[in-house]
Amino acid sequence: MPELRREVASFASYGHVAEPQTLEARSTNRSTRTAAGHRKRVFGALACCLQRGAVRVVAYGAAQRSHEIGVRLALGAEPRGVLWMVLRGALWLVAMGLAIGLRPRL
Repeated sequence: MPELRREVASFASYGHVAEPQTLEARSTNRSTRTAAGHRKRVFGALACCLQRGAVRVVAYGAAQRSHEIGVRLALGAEPRGVLWMVLRGALWLVAMGLAIGLRPRL
């Protein structure tokens, strides 16, 4: 390994040269990176599924209140206020989910 380090150091003037590793160490590092990549993909897919479910819950809640929203708009409510009313309900769900998910474990 010392001879290899000297040879690599002689090429260092051409640009960045990575630290030399044995093939065994390199394969271990690669399998660790690959496993981490798989975990990221799985959790990303799970997050997408949960997000789609949350959107459906908010849409269902808004659909249940469609008559109320229509009456409010007919009586002169600002569309911005009605939108905020629906979003406030969605934000309440998000806040409760975060509070439950981030609570300290006993």
